[in-house]
Amino acid sequence: MNDFIYTHFVGELWRIIKTKKDLKGREGLCIYANREVRIHPELHGKAALIAILHEFLHIFLSNWTEDAIDSMAIELGEAMWKMNVRIIEE
Repeated sequence: MNDFIYTHFVGELWRIIKTKKDLKGREGLCIYANREVRIHPELHGKAALIAILHEFLHIFLSNWTEDAIDSMAIELGEAMWKMNVRIIEE
């Protein structure tokens, strides 16, 4: 993944960026006001996929606990990985 990409999600343009800014030890962060998902730059492969899923799930499942979001992201990420879904880093 480049340092950042733009993608449409739920009808709005979102930026996915690899940065340590404001992560405070987390692997990712969803900033609704900026339409931005931040992912730790040292995450790659399946870990990056799961982190991105986790942050986007927060948009739809805002009433879920962090543990529930995490479990769902891991299950989705594992299933997608088995189907050979990959993040292509250029």
